[in-house]
Amino acid sequence: MKRDRRDEYYLSITESKRINASGETEKPVFEKHKIFLYREDLNKFFHAFREAADYALEASGDAPVGSPLPVPEEPHADEAVAEAGKVEIDIEF
Repeated sequence: MKRDRRDEYYLSITESKRINASGETEKPVFEKHKIFLYREDLNKFFHAFREAADYALEASGDAPVGSPLPVPEEPHADEAVAEAGKVEIDIEF
């Protein structure tokens, strides 16, 4: 979790992949991909992630029997109302 300039929290997820086979004498080079998730998109992200994780566990046979993990609820309509003057972007996952 990090804070932006407006003092709002967001989640930053980074994937790093080494793109050169460097030896001990070369400095390694990494390719980075980042995802930034703000408050308004967290529930959608976690819901989609939970569905993907459940599918992967079920397909591999590692699903916990009779004990599904809780899924965050979708935000209620009144929670989705933007503050005056605020710009919101709705991203579907």
